[in-house]
Amino acid sequence: MTTSTVGPVDPFGPVENCEQAKTRRGGFFQTGRGGQGGFITSKALAWILILFFAGYFGYKFVPPMVSYYMLKTEVEDEARVAHMHPDSEVTRRIVKKANGWGVPLRPRDVRIERWSSQIVIKVHYTIKVSIFNRYEKDLNFSIDVTQPLKEASGVMH
Repeated sequence: MTTSTVGPVDPFGPVENCEQAKTRRGGFFQTGRGGQGGFITSKALAWILILFFAGYFGYKFVPPMVSYYMLKTEVEDEARVAHMHPDSEVTRRIVKKANGWGVPLRPRDVRIERWSSQIVIKVHYTIKVSIFNRYEKDLNFSIDVTQPLKEASGVMH
């Protein structure tokens, strides 16, 4: 009589149960090449975890940084045309643009100083980032822009 085998042939010989298979092959996490179906190497698991955490922290921290740089550009633009508007209008426009970028900015977070030849706009705000809904990290941002005031008739203060 001939015996036939069903499925792939085990190079380690016959296996009686799952525990014996795990022991023979080094557990569910293989350390070398040639892992069997259903197993994962420890190196692959490490890369999966690294990529997961990099993606998660990128998802949490990159948007506030992008918003900061976009708002900084908006504040610089407002400083260039500030000679045409009173301080309250400049503040209102900055807050409106910040809210458009998802930055929680209030009028009291914007400070404007006008001098005879220049304008200084300072913006300070904090964004709270929740990590795994368990920890919170405060990201503090400061924008400090100084631009020369252009000569214009009827400069408003």
